[in-house]
Amino acid sequence: MRMRFTLDHFWLPKFGNEQADYEDAFAPKSNGTIDQESLSLAIADGATESSFASDWAKMLTRAFVKEPFTNLETLQARTEILSNRWQTFVNRRPLPWYAEEKVRLGAFATLLGVKLASSRNGLNNSGSWSAIAIGDTCLFQVRNDNLIRTFPISSAGEFGNSPTLLSSNLARNSRLWNNVRFQTEEWKTGDIFLLATDALACWFLSQHERNEKPWNILLGFTGDPAPSESFKSWTDKVRSSETRAPGSSSQLKNDDICLLLLKV
Repeated sequence: MRMRFTLDHFWLPKFGNEQADYEDAFAPKSNGTIDQESLSLAIADGATESSFASDWAKMLTRAFVKEPFTNLETLQARTEILSNRWQTFVNRRPLPWYAEEKVRLGAFATLLGVKLASSRNGLNNSGSWSAIAIGDTCLFQVRNDNLIRTFPISSAGEFGNSPTLLSSNLARNSRLWNNVRFQTEEWKTGDIFLLATDALACWFLSQHERNEKPWNILLGFTGDPAPSESFKSWTDKVRSSETRAPGSSSQLKNDDICLLLLKV
């Protein structure tokens, strides 16, 4: 049974950085109405400290959307394939000796992937979603103007400076596998899904913990005549220290931002 989705994406580099410095990634790149039997989405946050992290994040998101991996065995097998692909990619580039050493350490990224499918009863007004999460990139499910699901993090206080990261260096993943999270739930027509990397996800949960409904702010940009420009203006304002007291829980950290908004 074919389903109709509406997808919007928003992304921004850190304030003061160029677009070329952006290290988050997302897939698919399409905006607007999507009419198909199932839909897969993925976002990732490349770790700035590692080498070619943006390329690793892009590989992970594209691979998930092409063929979702929603169990540990498949994830491990696909990571090995993608690691080899990443090594081939970076080894084609001439690098100074210090950059070569950094490449040997590998690239690192968080990953959130979700696949939505229609109900097996043949009705297109409900279905299931299955997700995988590595690190602090988050999924939020909203129904009837209420937040009904958060995955894998449920409170702003859970965010830290050392999230779980998937590496292109397979030896660095030995302790990772026990920290991979999986989730399967249902969706209904009218539900809204928001996928966000850590800075925006933390802001979102902080707002919700103050009894606000942050999804309505973000949804508002989808109806704007210039959505990307409006989103940037809002982000600059919320990031600005002039809009809040220092240390306020409403702070939006100056980091790369990625947001996928899906209406089903």
